[in-house]
Amino acid sequence: MKKSFLFNFLLTNKKIILPILYLSSIIILASCAGFFSIDPNEINLEKTLNPPSKEHIFGTDEMGRDYFMRCVYGARISLSVGFFAMLTSLFIGTTLGLAAGYYGNIIDEILMRFIDFISAIPALILITVVGMFIKKGIISIVLIIGMFSWMGIARIIRAEVLSLRQRDYVKYAKHIGEKNITILIKHILPQVMPLIISTATIGIAGSIMAESALSYLGLGIVPPTSSWGSLINNARDSFQKAPYMAIIPGLLIFFTVYSFKEIGTVIKKYFSLDKRDETAK
Repeated sequence: MKKSFLFNFLLTNKKIILPILYLSSIIILASCAGFFSIDPNEINLEKTLNPPSKEHIFGTDEMGRDYFMRCVYGARISLSVGFFAMLTSLFIGTTLGLAAGYYGNIIDEILMRFIDFISAIPALILITVVGMFIKKGIISIVLIIGMFSWMGIARIIRAEVLSLRQRDYVKYAKHIGEKNITILIKHILPQVMPLIISTATIGIAGSIMAESALSYLGLGIVPPTSSWGSLINNARDSFQKAPYMAIIPGLLIFFTVYSFKEIGTVIKKYFSLDKRDETAK
């Protein structure tokens, strides 16, 4: 019944159909990039800055490279960074949020003060400053973004756990002597999983934005590897002659971030309705 309701909910929600189709197309293209015969790094100085055409549907860049393939391979990097940075921040935020909400007292106080201290500085500024002093590369970017994007997740999880720990089944588990780690994993974590899923979906959007900002500032992906942010950065010198070099990856970032946020919002809305129905029963 729940699966049927979720399926119908997604189909009838006009805001989520196009985002799902769009993201599916981008993910499939990025996954199949290796099957294309065109090399995204192949230089052809006779075809520099050619506008979009039948031969090159996104045109060519300042070195004559096929811009469609540059964008497709850029999608692999941007989506990968977004996904793994989200996993990093989700792991840290969920772990600390569970600990703060469940144990409370001094542990909660210390963790929340620590979160308040870090949150006083916008995450993007922290990520940018730290990015200036470390070696450039995909792994470095994933770790930087993940390690400075978990604070909001921790707050959300903590707030939910504070409520869950007062439930009868949690109190009963404590009463019969179950270990705290068992209670957290067996009784509390499954209850916050819907919240984690919706937060993770929105978190991918934030991570993609952060990676794009870093790469645009020259602190991200190292050429010739491309991400959408680095493509925009490379397009600055050629913008007047070839504005499509900045517009195309910019639109890809916009629609991808928008799609992830819309899907995350719908997932959150569904589980909120589902939770309300269970409470009413």
